[in-house]
Amino acid sequence: MDYLKEHARASFPGLAIICRFLADQPGGIHEATLKELLHPLETPADSGSTFQACLAVGHDLGIIEDRERGWALHAAAQESVQRDRSPGARLIGSLILRRIGERAVEAIEQGERPSDLAVALTWFVSRDPLQPLPYGWSDGPEEAFEEAWPDKQGPVKAREQWRPFRRWAQALGLGFQTPVKRRASVLTIDPTRAVDAVLGELPPRSKADDWFRGLHSLLPVLGARPLVNVLPADEVSEWAVRPSVALAIRKLERARKLELIASDDSISAVSLQLGDSGYRIGEVRVMKGEHR
Repeated sequence: MDYLKEHARASFPGLAIICRFLADQPGGIHEATLKELLHPLETPADSGSTFQACLAVGHDLGIIEDRERGWALHAAAQESVQRDRSPGARLIGSLILRRIGERAVEAIEQGERPSDLAVALTWFVSRDPLQPLPYGWSDGPEEAFEEAWPDKQGPVKAREQWRPFRRWAQALGLGFQTPVKRRASVLTIDPTRAVDAVLGELPPRSKADDWFRGLHSLLPVLGARPLVNVLPADEVSEWAVRPSVALAIRKLERARKLELIASDDSISAVSLQLGDSGYRIGEVRVMKGEHR
């Protein structure tokens, strides 16, 4: 399923609200009743499209399911949703980002095409974080996607898809809007929030290659090989760890949430490359107190 082309009105806030409501309805609830209770999601111009789009995306991701009695939260998502009472729905966001990647990998392994959102997020994270994308579609992103996919088969082809992509990328902790001059801004590539949200699920101490393998397993859009392989060859860097992920790791180190043990010769070492700066690490430690 293509989320950006087919369900552009779907959004993280809308899906998070639905998930939180369904978490308190373990037996499920009929769609008409759910829609009536959640009518603030809609505006008169929506005519139910935002609600329906969020349901479709949540169902495809396997987060919500259509039971005989109506819609219900999938059992595997119940704990994360119930534990997350933060204003920004941090755990729910991490769950959705994980499922976007996992669902895409499942599709690839079954010989199907991954969602446009999963491919676009993987491409976005694979870009040089020192070269952010202009916020407006015609100011740079349109050309960037056309250069990456000259056959016009890229995941984002129009302004109508770029706008929801921006919303997803920012809401899921992969980037943020940065003002650069009067009435202009860029979409900065920075997955620090996404990585920070899963630190508690990673080994507290591990060889670097194993640690990053675990990170990619939790959040495939950050560099899982099946997803990276669907990108155009020219868009894939030689580094196993995407430069933007390297940026996130170094920021978390400075925040004393991670400790990176340098290594020059370990076969399990991993290179963190950001611009002209390179750093080779052999071990990663999650600092005590950072488990979530």
